[in-house]
Amino acid sequence: EIKNYLKDHFTDIIDYLSVVSDYERVRKNEYLVTCKLLERDTLIASVSLTVTTEEAAQDVCNNWSKNNAAVYAYLCKNLM
Repeated sequence: EIKNYLKDHFTDIIDYLSVVSDYERVRKNEYLVTCKLLERDTLIASVSLTVTTEEAAQDVCNNWSKNNAAVYAYLCKNLM
């Protein structure tokens, strides 16, 4: 049953694992959020933002997981 699930959902699992975000407190009222897009073990894109609250840092991480493709497309379109 597990093998069938992994076979059926492998692409979704890889896509999920390829979108990474995390944050750390740098100092009072300052959090550094790092968002990465990976293809297998290769870094495709990395974006870092400084925000003022932990809640904002969590929001950035959550939104990166939902909007990474759009952000990556925007960056490519406007930087190339």
